[in-house]
Amino acid sequence: MEFWSTYGAAVLALVGTLIGATVGAITTWNTTRITLRQSRKSSLLDLRRQEYFVAISIVYRMERALVDMAGSLSGREQPGLSSSLAKRREANESDRAAADALMTLFDANRELAEEVYRLGAIGSKEVRDRIQGISLTVSEYIDTSFDDGKFIAQHFNDMMKEFSVQTEDFISAIRLDLEIESSI
Repeated sequence: MEFWSTYGAAVLALVGTLIGATVGAITTWNTTRITLRQSRKSSLLDLRRQEYFVAISIVYRMERALVDMAGSLSGREQPGLSSSLAKRREANESDRAAADALMTLFDANRELAEEVYRLGAIGSKEVRDRIQGISLTVSEYIDTSFDDGKFIAQHFNDMMKEFSVQTEDFISAIRLDLEIESSI
């Protein structure tokens, strides 16, 4: 009994301090863990957002290249042996512009294919699938539309309609993934 009367208050104060310190340490640990998780989640969302904007830029470049290519090839006539020098130059300029547009298109399509892999790691499956669809549409068009060496406007227009629908679906998938509608 003498021990408690002499040291009881000090022991209880020590036990209270230890309990308080333990609760404080657990609270600090938990708060730090939650903060780190939120920070990591925010960083990944920022990275995802950046990659989505990169993909949007690539798709836009592809669209511009397709339009430029069509503009260069539409109405182009193959100059004959008796064609004037001006007609031959015009055909060559048209061919160069179409080739430049095709190179831009090939490069953008390759970049978009790479973007599919990056978004496979951090993006939504829906967005990734939409990008892959756009890339496949353009690849199929290029592979099948130039077999005979002629530009056919109807094939181009059909592909551009599909491209436009896929692009809208792609943008909608991004808006859905980033919860744009609920944030506005």
